[in-house]
Amino acid sequence: MSRERCESRIVEIIAENACKRVTRQTISYCQYYKDVRPDLGNLWDEICVQVQFEKELLWETYEDTVREFVYGKVTELKPYEQDAVFLQTEDSYELDDNENDNLETCPTNLDSVTEYILNEHVFAKAANWSNARIREYIDNSAL
Repeated sequence: MSRERCESRIVEIIAENACKRVTRQTISYCQYYKDVRPDLGNLWDEICVQVQFEKELLWETYEDTVREFVYGKVTELKPYEQDAVFLQTEDSYELDDNENDNLETCPTNLDSVTEYILNEHVFAKAANWSNARIREYIDNSAL
């Protein structure tokens, strides 16, 4: 493996670990948040249902709530973790132009980091998450 590939792999591992940590914290937060439909029980189940089945009227509210939480967790990451996650985003390809060569630090965009974690990790996890309440809700709604 080349030095460049080794460096790239290390950055990927740092990013993956940071994303997994924020995702776990987000799921725990959403499971604790109980102010949703009683048949689902918590915000996480609600998000899973809406990602897997059908986005309803309150989807934007739930999405904004989770986005704000993820953003807060992103701001708590160490700067090198923020940079590593940012380098996984499409926005990081803009760094390839020469105007960034003189910068001392990576010009990380925390909004891009947040959206990456939200879509590629949190909502991806919700798409495959299942429990009895989610299955029952989806089965009954599909009728």
